Amino acid sequence: MKKIILFAFSLCLTALIGVLGGCFPVPLPGPFEGCVTDSQSSKPIGGALVEAESWCHDNPLPDGPGNFFVISNTKTDKNGFFRIEKETRRGGLFGCSFALKISAENYIQTNLLYEPKEYALPPSTAAYPFINTSALKVFPAKLEIQLAPAIPVFLKAIKSGNPSYQETAREKLTKIIGVDYGYDSDKWEKAIAIKKGSDE
Repeated sequence: MKKIILFAFSLCLTALIGVLGGCFPVPLPGPFEGCVTDSQSSKPIGGALVEAESWCHDNPLPDGPGNFFVISNTKTDKNGFFRIEKETRRGGLFGCSFALKISAENYIQTNLLYEPKEYALPPSTAAYPFINTSALKVFPAKLEIQLAPAIPVFLKAIKSGNPSYQETAREKLTKIIGVDYGYDSDKWEKAIAIKKGSDE
């Protein structure tokens, strides 16, 4: 009987938390709009994917019931412009986490994390070469996002001597070029030069 009572109490508490979460929402930033450009040429990048992702928590335990994931996305127009409206779903009673992710083919992905408490990024995250991650206390009204071309980053990773970075760069370069040159940076550079010439 005690177990049944405790279980019923747990269900009622979870429901109450959800209701309270609706009454006392934690606001998420938004709406979001801005322009995505090439960091080297400053040309707009059309067709870039922009994703807004958030975890909202109605439970103080991250793995418990009452935590939900919300995502919305759009693509930039030919001028590199995008806009994502603010989510109408409320935030969580016990907090929210939020990330804006911007990616495009042959560019390094950029992640912007909403971090109002200004927690520092882990060194491994900050140093990871294949995603540019920044933590922002406040999102600006207009976002000017520059994506770095990926090939120079992949070549640098091939030369880095870091096995995990080399393997990732090798896989990505093979997908772009269509041929696997292993960890031979000279062959990769020649193949990339040839591909660039043919594309022009």
